Amino acid sequence: MKEEFIKKYNENYKKNNLNSCIFVLLRLMMDYDKKINIGEEYEYDLKHFLFNANIIKNPMGIRYTEQDYNKTYQILGSVLKNCKKLNLNINEKILDDIKSIIVYTECLYNMNSVNDKRMEKCEINELSFEEQLMLIMIFFQDQFRLVSNSSKLFNKKYVTGMELSVANKSLNYDKNSKTSINDNFESTLESMNEIIRYLYYRFGKQMKSNIKIEDLQINDIRPYKNISFKEYLYISVQRYLLCRMEESVRYGYYSPKKYKKDDNIFYFFLLENEKKYAARRVGILRREYLIVSNVTLSTYGIIDEKEMQK
Repeated sequence: MKEEFIKKYNENYKKNNLNSCIFVLLRLMMDYDKKINIGEEYEYDLKHFLFNANIIKNPMGIRYTEQDYNKTYQILGSVLKNCKKLNLNINEKILDDIKSIIVYTECLYNMNSVNDKRMEKCEINELSFEEQLMLIMIFFQDQFRLVSNSSKLFNKKYVTGMELSVANKSLNYDKNSKTSINDNFESTLESMNEIIRYLYYRFGKQMKSNIKIEDLQINDIRPYKNISFKEYLYISVQRYLLCRMEESVRYGYYSPKKYKKDDNIFYFFLLENEKKYAARRVGILRREYLIVSNVTLSTYGIIDEKEMQK
């Protein structure tokens, strides 16, 4: 049944037969409603199915267009209207799933659009692809040097490999919060990853095969004391956080909740199920410990590579 649904929905979506998409989605909702009525458990089942089957596309994706946004919004909005118009009496849990997907699409699409405009307006964008790439690599190389020097912080008598993951460094903008060297470096890596993807997306079809040093503005390739580059990194970190939010909703256990203050409405993405999240999070931390501890111990020569492979 579900495979048939995916096939029919995708075919109609590509052909812009939105009424057929609405009809197919309504049938699926009614099937879930029947299962609830006979006593089967339901916990965000429709939402997770639509995400896992990629029926609901990622608003953060490079190939996601304004047309995708409008089509998705029209389909989901019409489904809710038809439920009310036809008096289908669909269980509220199922309707909440549709509403949460609408909020997810609306929030992430618009926030991503703002992020894209900020990236385009940043002064660093006036540099060529090669100059921007060199700028990022110089910054990364120096940041890696600083992290490598952190081995001086180790207590040589007892090393776990997780020393750099301990949150014991105060944040410049919030003295009450702390971060770790690894988290800080990971944030730098993720921001660079977003920038490099953006650069290849933007310049991919115009890249030169040969670059002459005299064609580069060497004096502009300086990551430090460069306000524009700092802004560039902050914008890319924002995009990384938006991507993390999207992944948390799509693959994790988060759903939007509405909060109203005065005349303003806010949406927060909160946990659906704390136990499922905790189990997933523990699994992630275990894997992180195995990788981070071994890589750290190997990097600083505390264990050799053969020992790490064991």
